[in-house]
Amino acid sequence: SPNLVAGPSAIISPFFIFMDIQMPVMSGYEATQEIRKLEPHGDHIPIIALTARALKGEHEKCVASGMDGYIAKPLVLEDLKKVLQEHLNNEKLSVS
Repeated sequence: SPNLVAGPSAIISPFFIFMDIQMPVMSGYEATQEIRKLEPHGDHIPIIALTARALKGEHEKCVASGMDGYIAKPLVLEDLKKVLQEHLNNEKLSVS
């Protein structure tokens, strides 16, 4: 992969991340903050929360932690399409 850096501290640089909020080792908020610390200067990987926690203020909490958006489960295809279009250079996406 052209995004893979060889060596003991290899890093894969994705172009988009869906982040769960509740994970066993660290929360999605903490993981997002760690990813933001590792981003090369000038690069920004869109991170979208994908979670069943549809609580009031959850979207704002995700954005405050460094995420770029929020999708509540159950996933609705049109919501996914909207987020992808918004963060992937506004390219038209075909949904079948």
